[in-house]
Amino acid sequence: MNSGTATVIMETSDSTRSPLREDSKPKNSYVVNMADQEENKVVRCMKANALTLATVVAVFSGSVVGAILKSSKESWSERERMYVQFPGELFLKMLKCLIVPLLVSSIVSAIGSLDLSLSKRVGFRSIAYYCATTSIAVVEGIILVCTIRPGVGHASMKGAQAGNYSKTSLTTDTLMDLSRNMFPDNIMRATMFQYQTKLVEDRSKPIELWQMRGEWVVGSNVLGLVFFSIAMGIAIARIGKAGKPLLSVFESLSEVVMTITTWVIWISPFGIFFLVAEKIIDMKSLSHTVGQLGLYFITVLLGLLIHGFILLPAMYTFFVREWPFRFTANMGQAIATAFGTASR
Repeated sequence: MNSGTATVIMETSDSTRSPLREDSKPKNSYVVNMADQEENKVVRCMKANALTLATVVAVFSGSVVGAILKSSKESWSERERMYVQFPGELFLKMLKCLIVPLLVSSIVSAIGSLDLSLSKRVGFRSIAYYCATTSIAVVEGIILVCTIRPGVGHASMKGAQAGNYSKTSLTTDTLMDLSRNMFPDNIMRATMFQYQTKLVEDRSKPIELWQMRGEWVVGSNVLGLVFFSIAMGIAIARIGKAGKPLLSVFESLSEVVMTITTWVIWISPFGIFFLVAEKIIDMKSLSHTVGQLGLYFITVLLGLLIHGFILLPAMYTFFVREWPFRFTANMGQAIATAFGTASR
């Protein structure tokens, strides 16, 4: 075989091999790219839900640390428990401090920037939504309690059956207090107190004839603040150009408070960790408490799951005509924070 023939054979073999090499490279790079994309999706998901995951981890780790600390000593004094919950107490104070300004500024700025006809619809829909969800929650709670009956057999239940209890108000009083709180006579007092009717016990008379006494209990009147904010937002939208300066104030306040709220929320896992740990330490007997509150815990948890993950998403789907998964996922941090701080 001469040199010319050998050269032709080598070129032919190279030409036949090269397509295979070129075909193999895209396949390998495609697999690598797919793996990178999957890894990037996981990383993005972890980053997007880092705060929610940290809050859930804080709840469970706080429970574990609290159980370990409780088993390390026979008894913990009130001052020692206070030291444990102190960081969580600071977190709650910061969070509660932002509730009123965030609520009022957000509602006023949102409704005040809308068209007046739309503001009316938003106001009525807000009232209808609040009443509907509250009524559904009440009916749901009654059904679950009557079905599971978490207090049956407990000592306090036996005392109630024997008549050793004191009723402090009637259903009509509660409904009337709800209406009274809708229209507060002092908006500044509504930020700190809410009205409540109580009965002065007199066993010699029927409960309907007991003397009524109204008092202001500590706690923000959220319902009254919501109604006041809706009314102010509608008024700003109605007067038009003259209300723009006031609307700008509430919009700026909303942005500032939301920024501060974001800062506070980012330290929520730290505060929740100490709150949960202190609650575990405060239990007299962990096994006895779990045994007593087992059915109660199941009832509450089942009610929250049904209301938060079935009924409310079903209402969202029915009225908005969209799947609620993304909306529920975006509410994950709020749900986790509420679950971790509910005992406070």
